[in-house]
Amino acid sequence: WQRPPLHLKTAFRLAASASLDDVTPAIALFLATNARDQLVVSVEAGGDALVDALSSCGVDAKVEERFEADVYYDAVSGADLRDRFATYPLAQQFASLFLTVGHAKSTLGKDEAFVAAFSASPKWLRVVE
Repeated sequence: WQRPPLHLKTAFRLAASASLDDVTPAIALFLATNARDQLVVSVEAGGDALVDALSSCGVDAKVEERFEADVYYDAVSGADLRDRFATYPLAQQFASLFLTVGHAKSTLGKDEAFVAAFSASPKWLRVVE
């Protein structure tokens, strides 16, 4: 798994009436990984309580009158966000709905230099402790 491009962010745009239940599955992917600083949650005016709850969990959340999706690597709005996981896809498929899927492989067996080089790369997704 890869993080979103390191210099870009993913945004979730929510209605003021959205609940934590609407976004928790998707946000958990970011909060549990080194991609956490690449997520922005934008909430329509009136969603201050939701922004406060998300901010208390370490999410970069803010109330915004206007939302400009084109400045983000990926921007997902309320219904689309919910619909992406409403069918309860398998875990790896669910994660691929929000995070970049990619792989790299060596053609050599037991290529420790290759593994070491890619393991050190900041672009690879990692679980944070």
